[in-house]
Amino acid sequence: MARADEVRVPATVQELFSPPFMTHVEISPSGRHAASIFLDRERWGVKLKHLESGDEVDVLGGELEWLKYSVEDLLWDGPDSLIIEYGAKPESSHSQPRNYYDHLTLDARVKGVEFRRRTLKTPGTIVDASPSRPGEVLFVHADTPDSVHRVSIRRLEFPLESWRKIDSDEPDAPALVAKLNDSVFSWLVDHEGNVRAALSFAVDPPELRLWYRDEADSRWQIVRREDDVDRFDDLIPLGFSADGRRLLVASALERDRYGLYEFDPGTNTIGKLLYEHPTAELVDLVLDPERGEVVAAVYIEDGEQRYAYLSTGSDELRAAISNLFTDSIVAITGMSADRRLVTLFVSRSNDPGGFVAYDLDAKKVTPIGRVAPWLDDDLLAEVEVLNVPTTDGHELEAFLTLPPVPGSKPPLVVMPHGGPIGIADHRGYSPDVQYLARSGFAVLQVNYRGSGGYGRQFREAGHRQWGRGIEDDIDAAVAHVLASGRVDGERMCTAGASYGGYSALMMVIRHPKRYRCAASLSGVTDIALVFNVDEVMGGELLTSQMEKIVGDPDQNYDEMRRYSPVYNADKIEVPIHLAHGESDRTVDLDHLIRMKLALEVAKVPVKAILYAEMGHGFETRDAAVRYWLSLYEFLAENLKR
Repeated sequence: MARADEVRVPATVQELFSPPFMTHVEISPSGRHAASIFLDRERWGVKLKHLESGDEVDVLGGELEWLKYSVEDLLWDGPDSLIIEYGAKPESSHSQPRNYYDHLTLDARVKGVEFRRRTLKTPGTIVDASPSRPGEVLFVHADTPDSVHRVSIRRLEFPLESWRKIDSDEPDAPALVAKLNDSVFSWLVDHEGNVRAALSFAVDPPELRLWYRDEADSRWQIVRREDDVDRFDDLIPLGFSADGRRLLVASALERDRYGLYEFDPGTNTIGKLLYEHPTAELVDLVLDPERGEVVAAVYIEDGEQRYAYLSTGSDELRAAISNLFTDSIVAITGMSADRRLVTLFVSRSNDPGGFVAYDLDAKKVTPIGRVAPWLDDDLLAEVEVLNVPTTDGHELEAFLTLPPVPGSKPPLVVMPHGGPIGIADHRGYSPDVQYLARSGFAVLQVNYRGSGGYGRQFREAGHRQWGRGIEDDIDAAVAHVLASGRVDGERMCTAGASYGGYSALMMVIRHPKRYRCAASLSGVTDIALVFNVDEVMGGELLTSQMEKIVGDPDQNYDEMRRYSPVYNADKIEVPIHLAHGESDRTVDLDHLIRMKLALEVAKVPVKAILYAEMGHGFETRDAAVRYWLSLYEFLAENLKR
């Protein structure tokens, strides 16, 4: 960031919404190299850095136009051997994405970065690439998704036709190690490299299945079935215990929040509690890359990712992070095999952040790269956490961002998040929030009932509360902010995307005189119409989920109509800004078309914008920039004094 005595100027909208230069960093098991995913000139690539010498080299991975490909993951299959996973976007909405890989062998004998590269032509998914088994991976071929093979990296250099002709007696011939006649979407591998658990979906009727076997050659058994859609996520396998005999699971069975437990597949019972936060929800684990020991449990508190360190010897890491990066949000992104070197992502709500490597022995921090180096001298706004009491005796978490330059009371933009169920706003850096704040607006985000991260009871409290309880929570947060006297309550607008767009419209329907305008991006305007998109019409599972969230259109149509903006357009008294992607398959374009017509009939001022080649969200920076410039003009016009 800039020095205190330097002049700091607002970034342009193009700079704020530019794709991040660096998106992920991991350290090699040897601790000698750091690999990072970056995006430069709309091409994805990988940057390799030798941590001792500081030498760097870029690996662009071919001519990968960013609209067709993206670098998805980095996998280490040896102490200094890297696999780069590329994702190719589906050619149509009905085709499946295909993954491809490059394999880099880094020269560990030199104080620099030298490598040998191989392109793996066989499409599929690498289930496991362990540094303890260099040169081979567990692989699911794109054409045989029900099977896992142990295959050498060398064999994956050749296309499928050649792979199938390999004599099974050859030393490195692909070996079938797991097969299930089921729709498996996740395979779990123990610390010895054996595929011993799997998750699958049965569609008709909807059922989640957990498969397990005691040994690599044991018979597969279904150890858990769940046919209640709302309970699919009550037990989430995260890995194996260090001894390999039990599963580590995030469990919310018979409880409100996730805790970390051991699960005994043999008896189908929850065992020892390893960690449970008193108020926050478990979201992830950090595992020892060699021994499988749980280093830390990850949870979200006060809108930030935080760690509970559980393993012996992790006190040093905890102390280093807390002492070196005070008041920062720190995420562990990688760890060497001996756990003496780690890669970290360090950010703040007013700083998009950057990646560093930390050597616990040398007490040395090595910068690797910034997410948005062009913003290092920008003037960005701090995000404040609010605890909001509600009229029914509960407490909500909300986030208030004031313009970075002090002045008179700013106008307020209320910005509900999408979802609404299971999604949540966080306190981390957001270009959307920063653009509005640096444009002179205060921004309020509310984790209303239904938001994720606060337990099952809070999440399910949002079911069938569209236009009702959810918006009551937003009202409570608005009242809380107005009572503080820090914003201009006479100048307020509301704006959101997806469900947030629906909520923005409902807020001005519920309170015709409170807000000066509303903006909806890809917003729902007719609740019953959400059942007409391809994804819902084609799947009983999604239909069942939507019925729990919004109701049954056959049984509850009158209720849906009562709380749909398109049927309440005559209650709106303020200008409306509508925007939508022409190829949106989550919220159909009909939502905008019909809302625009209803507003015109009601003689409500409306501006409607369509974005070609955009789905349910922006796919290019240019589209995002055009939208936010348009929204700024709309807000500025309606919130002027």
